[in-house]
Order: sequence, then structure tokens, then C-alpha cells
Amino acid sequence: MAGDYHTAYFDKVNTGKNLFVNVGMAYIDFALEEPHLFRLLFMSDMFGAELGAYMQGDCNEHITGAVPERFFSDSPEMKSIFMDMWLYAHGIAALLVTNQITTERDEIKNMLQRVFLLLTKAENKEDDHGHR
Repeated sequence: MAGDYHTAYFDKVNTGKNLFVNVGMAYIDFALEEPHLFRLLFMSDMFGAELGAYMQGDCNEHITGAVPERFFSDSPEMKSIFMDMWLYAHGIAALLVTNQITTERDEIKNMLQRVFLLLTKAENKEDDHGHR
């Protein structure tokens, strides 16, 4: 089944350092290696669901499942950062499979790392009133 084939990409994700970047790279690797299947699974208009519900759908729950629950329970903000990272990775994947852009894999990884650093820095930054 197509979903099972896609799930196998996330079974190989390194859950150590740079976990969110690794999940994003697995998603983009799948898109590059299986562009037609990626379009079918992730670029059709069959969902129309609210973002949280979409991420918990059959095609996507293994993406969030690639991240150990401890990352989300240790910091509620991490769930938001993960969602932001996934949306960014999806945008890159969609641009690549539709031939809107071309770039090297190393540059994609660097892009994901920069965004992750910016997102985590933004989450930890205090506002003008001293609140996080």
C-alpha cells in the first residue's frame, strides 16, 4: 500500500541530534524519490481538514510518530515547532516535485537547520513584559 511505503521512510529517521531536521529531510527525500506518489498523498485536494486534524490523519500520523512523545511532553512549544518545521519541509518538497526550484540536498538540510534554530530561538525569546 502507498501509505506503508511512505511510512518506511520515517522508520529510518535518526532520533538523535537534529531530530526535527531529520524528519523534514526524510519527508523531502520521499518527495524527491517518489514524486508521483508524493503528489497523490500530499498534494491532492482530498483533505480540507484543520491543520491539527490533518497531521493526525492516516497519511501523516507516522510523521509525528517519528518523534518520540518525550519531545512533546517535555516542552509544549516543541509541538508547535514541529508543525512549523513540517510545513516548511512540505513547502520545499512541493516546490521541488513541481520543478519550481532545484537545489542540492546539503542546501536543503542547511535551510531546515536554519529554520529550526530560528524557531527554537523565537520560542525561547522573552516578550517585552518578561514572559516567554
